[in-house]
Amino acid sequence: MKLKNNRWYDERNNSWSANIEIEESALIKSNSLINCSDCSDCRDCSDCKFCSDCCYCNNSKDCNDCSYCSYCKDCKFCISCSDCRDCSYCNNCNNSKDCISCKDCKFCISCISCKDCSYCSYCNNSKDCNNCSDCRDCSDCKFCISCISCKDCCKICNCSKICSYCRDCKFCSDCNNCRDCISINRS
Repeated sequence: MKLKNNRWYDERNNSWSANIEIEESALIKSNSLINCSDCSDCRDCSDCKFCSDCCYCNNSKDCNDCSYCSYCKDCKFCISCSDCRDCSYCNNCNNSKDCISCKDCKFCISCISCKDCSYCSYCNNSKDCNNCSDCRDCSDCKFCISCISCKDCCKICNCSKICSYCRDCKFCSDCNNCRDCISINRS
């Protein structure tokens, strides 16, 4: 271990703060990294690069520029992920899988270009979703289930409150003539 700029460095350029770690504890954390390089303050990870404050990314592969991640795999540019897989450009994900360009996701699966999702599944190009399932090309959905190709349901829909809680809507756009919404609105 070498001390440089108040950080302990190992032979693969992984480093730990000398304000927090003594040389012996930094060496223990260094030995817990397998094929990791250029990481900072990480432990118990494998095959990571340029990550910081990650832990228990065991059996991970090709994580890059991540921070505060745990139990992740194939992540890139992620922040505060947990139990994720194949994520990219994510932020504060939790138990996600195959996400891309997500933000503030939780328990998501196969999301792409999502933002502020929660408990989503199979979302695609969603935004500001909450408790959604099987969404495609959604925008600003809330509490939707099995929506497909909906857009701006919550803001523009004539059903107002109803569309914020739509169930099983398909191919809706502004929901002006949505049978599901109308039937719910009448009941």
